[in-house]
Amino acid sequence: MFAAQWIRSCRFIKDGINCCQSYSEIDSFAKGRRMPKAESIRVLCVDDQESMLRLHRYAFAQLGIRNVTEVTSAVSAIDMILKSEFDLVTLDWNMPGTDGLTLFKMLRKHPQTAKLPIIMVTGNAEESSVKTAIAAGVRLFLRKPVSVRDLKVRVEAAIGKLT
Repeated sequence: MFAAQWIRSCRFIKDGINCCQSYSEIDSFAKGRRMPKAESIRVLCVDDQESMLRLHRYAFAQLGIRNVTEVTSAVSAIDMILKSEFDLVTLDWNMPGTDGLTLFKMLRKHPQTAKLPIIMVTGNAEESSVKTAIAAGVRLFLRKPVSVRDLKVRVEAAIGKLT
């Protein structure tokens, strides 16, 4: 399986991009980006829990985003990303096998996915964990349980204001 080989061959990177901490900071991060139509956005949700994937699909539908692909592992995510184009990825941090932060680092290292907008979804908001993610380059976090309001703010920060 190509994706499994790709996971093993990736090297990790560290680039200290600051994390957006407030709604105004996130809003200013998105200024000047194109205004995508919600129905044309393609999202990949990566979470090992089916119930969380259903909640994400519902929240995205509330924003008018209906093209949502769901996978339950990092290997499946890589397979999907290499086969299809996505405008946005949401990654669960805590997954068995390859976790979301490791997958994030691999995606940032690969030229095909280096600029792919990614939102890290986590129930773990401890300061040390957040610092680790920021050091790895994560800029957008979303805490579980996901609210539609918070999801909209992060999506617009990642890809621009929705129309």
